[in-house]
Amino acid sequence: MAIEPMPGRGRIYSVFSTKGGCGRTTVATNLAFALHADGARRVCLLDLDLGFGDVATTLRLDTDNTLAGVLGLLEPHTAELRTPIRPGLDAVLAPVGPGDAERISTEQVAAVLDQLVDEYDAIVVDTPARFTGAVLAALDRSTQHILLTTPERPALLNLRRTLDAMDLLGYPKSARTVVFNRSDSRVGITVADVERMLRAAVSVHIPSSRDVPTSINHGVPLVAAATKHPVSLAVRQLAELSLRSPPRAGTPTDPIANA
Repeated sequence: MAIEPMPGRGRIYSVFSTKGGCGRTTVATNLAFALHADGARRVCLLDLDLGFGDVATTLRLDTDNTLAGVLGLLEPHTAELRTPIRPGLDAVLAPVGPGDAERISTEQVAAVLDQLVDEYDAIVVDTPARFTGAVLAALDRSTQHILLTTPERPALLNLRRTLDAMDLLGYPKSARTVVFNRSDSRVGITVADVERMLRAAVSVHIPSSRDVPTSINHGVPLVAAATKHPVSLAVRQLAELSLRSPPRAGTPTDPIANA
């Protein structure tokens, strides 16, 4: 992947689906490594699945520092929240203590996001499968909404409802990237069927592979462990599309909006 500089403040890419099992954490972790590009950019991976986050488990990270560090503070200090993964690649992990998830406010999440865009080139947000206040704070600030589906009717119908909800919320269609995960599964649904059901184009096709769960069990994303793997190539295509996305005018992370 050609290295492209990230102009201005950092950009937020939220990986979202309202259907469980679509691979949000897998795509988010691999995308963070792809954008990092072996240290070419400073990247933070933020786990906003506050109750059941899987980033720490997926990457075999210690949970000494988590987003729960914002509790009791008037102002968040992201240095105390971060868990290093590689030089220039950090994570802010979901809380693990009983009751911590319920105590973290939307305002605290928003404040953390606003700090991260000053400290990183890119922030990849792994979300839960629902519109929570924290998720809306991330979507409001995102350059791109990376929306996942898989070749099953429930997943496709859920994404169609999600797209309708995002229309009602006023999110621009230009800020959406539809990702068809496990796209080569032979289950009787074609890409044409997917686009017809969604009434939206699919931008990236990620094939299915038994190497994906193997990489998760090893704690190393496939995009880092096997750079030429078809899944890795698809994620790098997603990274390239993300890098080309222009900043959204009027978002809290847009300097024009804060002028």
